[in-house]
Amino acid sequence: MANKENEIIELNVGGTYYTTSKATLCSQDSMLKSLFHFPLVYDQQKGIFIDRDGQHFRYILNYLRDGYIDIPSDPIVQNELLREAQYYCLDNLVKFLKIEMDALILSDEFKFVGKWIYRTHDYTYDFKMTLKIKGDYKEEMQNVPIEGFILWSLEKAPENSHIFHRIGDYGREFVEGTYYRDKYQIEFEGVRKDVSAEGLIALDQYRITLSEDGQSFEGVTSGNEVRTKSYAESNTALPILSTNGKDNSAEEVI
Repeated sequence: MANKENEIIELNVGGTYYTTSKATLCSQDSMLKSLFHFPLVYDQQKGIFIDRDGQHFRYILNYLRDGYIDIPSDPIVQNELLREAQYYCLDNLVKFLKIEMDALILSDEFKFVGKWIYRTHDYTYDFKMTLKIKGDYKEEMQNVPIEGFILWSLEKAPENSHIFHRIGDYGREFVEGTYYRDKYQIEFEGVRKDVSAEGLIALDQYRITLSEDGQSFEGVTSGNEVRTKSYAESNTALPILSTNGKDNSAEEVI
């Protein structure tokens, strides 16, 4: 087999066939990269045989292609995928999966998904923000203490950008602040960052304004020209003040 980066590779992973390139398989330090330094096992169709779960390998291959994956919501599949990432020695994917799985375990929280966009620098980040009321909530409270965290991943950066090397491609920041119910505003700031994951040069401050139904928001981070339009990810929400003074909760937005 010729040792060329653009060589097309046929794989048989547990009976499921994939076609990719050697460059993709060698794009990260992993078992798949080291595979080519040892005698290969072929099936009858001359495909390289790997005795692992063929269905889960599509997530592994997409991660090697794109540097990011959308993990499945099924907890059983999540754990199976984590084992596959560990088997293939994809350390960054293992860290990413553990962070995402930790976030999905939480319940009864106010969750948003969206994008942070640095308009002047052409950077775009996907993010998931999870907030919850801190301590006991009382209906008459106007200023509600909140806490939570933000998961983010770099989606777009200018060509030859140094941002990836400075902050990595994903991270998690823990935040605390106040929800001003009468103004539909939330102000909070980072209190610490996840040292187990790459990312975050410094902790930031945030100011966001909710829609009146609590299903979306726009906001900025202090010191940065960053704006976002985001939508509720779950059917739980911080209590919203309606015009008649009663509480409403955001419904799920598809």
